[in-house]
Amino acid sequence: MKFLFFDIECSNCFNGIGKMCEFGYVLTDSNFKIIEKYEYPMSPGKGGRNCFHLRDRMKKEDIKLAYDESFYYDQEEFPAFYHRIQKLLENKETICFAWSSDNDISHLYNTCIRYKKEPFNYVCYDIQKIAADYLELNIKKRLKECYELIVGKKSLVQIQEHLSSDDAVMTMRIFEAICVLENKEPLELLKESEYAKDASVEFHTNYRKKLETTRLKKANESLYNTICINDNSFINDNGFSGKRIKLSGVLVCKYNKLQELVEILHNKNFVFTDNLSLADIFICLDIEKENVTQKLKDKFSGVITTIDFLDTLN
Repeated sequence: MKFLFFDIECSNCFNGIGKMCEFGYVLTDSNFKIIEKYEYPMSPGKGGRNCFHLRDRMKKEDIKLAYDESFYYDQEEFPAFYHRIQKLLENKETICFAWSSDNDISHLYNTCIRYKKEPFNYVCYDIQKIAADYLELNIKKRLKECYELIVGKKSLVQIQEHLSSDDAVMTMRIFEAICVLENKEPLELLKESEYAKDASVEFHTNYRKKLETTRLKKANESLYNTICINDNSFINDNGFSGKRIKLSGVLVCKYNKLQELVEILHNKNFVFTDNLSLADIFICLDIEKENVTQKLKDKFSGVITTIDFLDTLN
């Protein structure tokens, strides 16, 4: 059995979608003896959305990569390395590890989709979660911080942070140290660490659902804001004989037929407002009615669910 510890660097991560510029790894035997250590610098592609944006980011620490930006741009793009990475990740005799594997799995998935490649099929253990469990942490710490706490600062002398292969080495040394400190064989520790195990295919399915939920939320919020602005002219119109409706934030974000609902209610002489004090009716999802009614009991009494409201219309 072999162990593959890998790490990914990106030139940016706009809207949560990273543009890969480096894949690094260290391959060891089951006793952590290094067989191979390497990194693949790659171009994130040309164009503004592929630029390097790793400094002066709001509320985020600056990142300095191992190579100059110009060096990355001079390399081939991800498709040139696809089969080499696939061979590493999908080897049945290899167990994969990463630090904060959610990020690396999603970066690999998005990059495969970007270049129209089949996403990789592998299982990966998140060493960040295993380290947090060992250190009894309630918050996530950076790779270097955990390395210093578990392995020691002196071991960092010949390691370059954000060189992907060196970050992979740090991940490996943390796992190795925990095995020693816990007096457990690696496979024994992994059996106790199912909470840190991710199957990429299952992860991809959940990730796509998350992306679709985010897309729906943004589209619905934009639609509702536009509708409220357009309907605003009716709010103080003395000649208006219809009803003014406010939708709950949860309904707006999650309702997959918002456009259809809007058209039905507009045809029934209803208008929309985002101001509760101007509303005649407050519509929410069934699952939130109890909480909404309790929250608004002193401010508003006309709370109804979408199901009940549409039944009443029919």
